[in-house]
Amino acid sequence: MQARSLIKAFDLWHSPFHTLNKVPYSENCKHVATIHDFNPIYEKPHRKKKYLATSHSHLVHSDYIVCISKFTEKELCEHHPSLSHIPRQVIYNGVNEPQQGEKPSFELPKRFLFSLGAFMRKKNYQTIIEMMPFIDSDIHLVIAGSSSGSYINTLSDQVNKLNLNHRVHLLPNISNSNKNWLLNHCEVFLFPSMLEGFGLPPVEAMKYGKTTFIFNKTSLPEVIGNAGVIWQNESPQSMAEEVNRYLASDKHNSAEQIKSNKSHADQFSWEKMTLSYLELFTRLL
Repeated sequence: MQARSLIKAFDLWHSPFHTLNKVPYSENCKHVATIHDFNPIYEKPHRKKKYLATSHSHLVHSDYIVCISKFTEKELCEHHPSLSHIPRQVIYNGVNEPQQGEKPSFELPKRFLFSLGAFMRKKNYQTIIEMMPFIDSDIHLVIAGSSSGSYINTLSDQVNKLNLNHRVHLLPNISNSNKNWLLNHCEVFLFPSMLEGFGLPPVEAMKYGKTTFIFNKTSLPEVIGNAGVIWQNESPQSMAEEVNRYLASDKHNSAEQIKSNKSHADQFSWEKMTLSYLELFTRLL
């Protein structure tokens, strides 16, 4: 069945990824589009004009636009001012609740820092590797996530160059069960990413009560709130000093801080996200 005839069979069509779910225009069907980010224009600047043109063509006939963060909504206003007449709102992503998980098979020290996310350059993992010589020597670093490119090889070379093979562990494509165990047992969570429309891994960490370290970039300060620490300086030594200071403080692993982090993460639930979408769909119909 052709998409144009298919859409006539529905009262409302939701495109959960606005650039991947182009729906033909129809006066008989309401169209809601969700925007996650505009990352491609920063990852591939030479294709910015083409990406924005495609993005506009997918959004122009929308009856309503959902953004997954206030930052993404701000980006929408900046990149598509001609679409200001289309109503929109922010609906945060839902995040899974904590699970116990299974300990990875290799030997891990009692104390380790953890970072999670795809092995992509925008995740900026090299900064936390460069930080490790200034971190207390009994603490290791674990970086885990999906990997399909060469960036993980670049990081591996960096680890070798800094003689950190015994303290830095790169774990590509780990299981969800291992991921959950690492989130549950790490000292703190590190997320040095420079480009996020939302930032799922830090919220996952907060669900376990962990404090997250971030840079003051894109959506991350909005999502992390008071459940995290913002690195004020991007030099490795300065970053390490802030981490060491926090680990030595009364806040670290205190019942009050863990409760506060979990409480902040409660706003990012599948139930709240689903109810927000249902309310929107009902209103439009």
